Amino acid sequence: LNDGPVHGVDRIEAFYLNFPDPESDERRYVKEVVGKWGLPLHVAEPTLAALPDCTAEVRQHFHLPSYPNGAMARGLMCEAAALGIRAHLGGSGGDEWLSGSSRYLADALRGMHLRSFIRRWRYDARYSPGPSLTDELRRAIVPLLPRGFRRAIHRMRGDNPAATLLDPGFLKRSGLSERIEKHRQRYPGLSLSDADFHSGFADAWMLHTFEMEERMASSVAIEPRYPFHDRRVIEFAARLPEEQRFGDRRPKEVLRNAMLGILPESVRNRLDKGEFSHVFIKTFARYGGDFFESMEICRAGWVRPREPARMFREALDFHRRGERAFLEHIWPLAFIAAVEIWFKVVILGSERDRFASQELCA
Repeated sequence: LNDGPVHGVDRIEAFYLNFPDPESDERRYVKEVVGKWGLPLHVAEPTLAALPDCTAEVRQHFHLPSYPNGAMARGLMCEAAALGIRAHLGGSGGDEWLSGSSRYLADALRGMHLRSFIRRWRYDARYSPGPSLTDELRRAIVPLLPRGFRRAIHRMRGDNPAATLLDPGFLKRSGLSERIEKHRQRYPGLSLSDADFHSGFADAWMLHTFEMEERMASSVAIEPRYPFHDRRVIEFAARLPEEQRFGDRRPKEVLRNAMLGILPESVRNRLDKGEFSHVFIKTFARYGGDFFESMEICRAGWVRPREPARMFREALDFHRRGERAFLEHIWPLAFIAAVEIWFKVVILGSERDRFASQELCA
């Protein structure tokens, strides 16, 4: 660590977001790690952003507001800054570079490695939050079809979320689908898993989330650092065979082996993860019941009228019934909400009179 992205560290302290929800309760694992290493532990309550917070953020940066799963750490960052903490070590990169690719199902099927296929399928079905067995099978077969067939299947199934959400006239005027297809990265000669890995080098979403996290941290004078995104770690991971990224029935095989004796066994061998998607639903509820009912970006012809409200009602119903299908809607709704708030502040300026500015760490 001292020769990498955390050089010069004189002390390490642990911070934990205290969620009462069972699916998000990580206290057992946190206590075992801090107990093993004798780290001081600070517990903070998650922040659920309200519209005034989002509006103030857009006014300050003229950019999209933080998404709910990022904003939830705002109070923690403020508490860390008050304690004199100046750097935050994030775990981003562990999943991206060391967990293996969902495209491995297609590679295993193409190579007729049926035992590997079944092991990976069983793991995804049990621990991945969202895809059903039918979805997993589709992800295994569709990538093996000719490109023209794949595009036809996606059109028939309506797999393009932009076509579902965005106004057809806006899509045509902007040429969005064509521009995305034009700049799609191709990796001839690589397996599907390796191509998926290398696509991370040109992942605009990853850069966008970095910008969001760094913006929030820098607002309280904290520098975020990501050891797993160290160039040398990425180069090492790129040379690993897929079986080392996703080993015998579990992801991050090489990392788990390296952490023997360093992490508690309950953490090192853990297969599930905390689930924090409920933060999206709770945040949307704080926006008010009519937020998705009457949107300026719908009136501007960017988004289909009534579609955001339908998606929100559907996500809310799924969540109340405990069905994982609500996960399919949370990110499209988060994007719509962020663009709507940005549009009102930057384009229309209509939120200036409606909400008073607030300090982000008040």
